[in-house]
Amino acid sequence: MAALRNFTPSVKVPATINNQVNTSQRRLNLGICLRDSETNGTSATPGAARSCLDVAADSRYHRQNRPGSRGFGEKGHMLSTLKSIGAVLAGALVGISLSLGTDILLRQLHIFPPLSQPMNDARLLAVATVYRTIYSVLGAYVTAWLAPSRPMLHAMVLGILGLLASIAGLVATWNNVAEYGPHWYPIALVVLALPPAWLGAWLYERRERSR
Repeated sequence: MAALRNFTPSVKVPATINNQVNTSQRRLNLGICLRDSETNGTSATPGAARSCLDVAADSRYHRQNRPGSRGFGEKGHMLSTLKSIGAVLAGALVGISLSLGTDILLRQLHIFPPLSQPMNDARLLAVATVYRTIYSVLGAYVTAWLAPSRPMLHAMVLGILGLLASIAGLVATWNNVAEYGPHWYPIALVVLALPPAWLGAWLYERRERSR
């Protein structure tokens, strides 16, 4: 019986209700402060004025910085935007770094010709196309993983950036087949820009659903 008398149930109050209670309490404190000052005839004294201003400032600060407020929402939106940009840049960095690293490795192994020589071998260009596509899928997966929300959208933004870069490469190399190889290679990079982005995000979302 003593244990029952000493038992105090623990109730977890939701954060939204707690914030509402705190806001109401601050408003009540401000009203009490103003009422007491008027009752005691001290409303005009600097000390009483500063006391009520402190209560008002505290209430205003918590109102502006509570979840759902305009100030809090603007900060959250800015943070989310920075995370989105970082996710896309990280995915692009992964794809580009792995592609360039593999290019250098294959040149060191004398599989690809030196950088000063054109690569016109269709088989080597096909190999480059394959691993660039795989790395694009991996980059899109990283973007979807780091995205603060809507991973598929972030991955497709990465794919669109890759598409624009591939189109620019196609235009720049179209009239110089002797140096950059046959036309089908830059065309393949344009065609394969978006599907790997979708696949990378799809793999991430599938993994998340299975967890």
